[in-house]
Amino acid sequence: MIARTAGPEGAGSLTEGSAAAPSARGGFRWICAVLLLAALVWAVDLWRPVDGRTREPWREADLSSIARNYLRERLPFAAPAIDWRGDGPGQVEMEFPLFPWLVSVAHRGLGYHEITARVGAYLLSLMTLGLFLLLARETLSVGGAIAAGVFWAINPLATQVATAIQPEPSATNPPLAPGPGGPASARSARSTPPPPSSRPGL
Repeated sequence: MIARTAGPEGAGSLTEGSAAAPSARGGFRWICAVLLLAALVWAVDLWRPVDGRTREPWREADLSSIARNYLRERLPFAAPAIDWRGDGPGQVEMEFPLFPWLVSVAHRGLGYHEITARVGAYLLSLMTLGLFLLLARETLSVGGAIAAGVFWAINPLATQVATAIQPEPSATNPPLAPGPGGPASARSARSTPPPPSSRPGL
């Protein structure tokens, strides 16, 4: 329901409200377009097995083995294990093992397939790009946000990492998620006036 108020202020607010919906729809369209472009570009290696043809075969082999061992040995989350263990338990010091653990959960529900980890990285990478586009829309002009999104989508490094069986896709989501430092806080920071003590001449 739109409240109509007399005077120039009421007319101005009505015009602003009626123009907001087309602008939001236009922003949603270009976000979807950039995500579709990234989905097509990044899908080049999506169905490639862990066969040593990637640039980081040892990392992909390690992460795949950790996910497999989570599944087969029912390991606790804080005790990831690798295959090359000799006579020991194979527990390994590594980054936060969220990604291989999530892959093992997918294996448990869908059955063991090497490609599951690559598909998971692909989906997480698209989610990260979506969060980045929301942030760009709040902080840049429309043209600047589109350019930033297209650059990310076709960047060779992003294309390489997007489907790599590595923890990078899961590690880049939290800094871009809504919350402190995210798109919502950037919007509120711009809309909140500075305190009186920081205003010039006061």
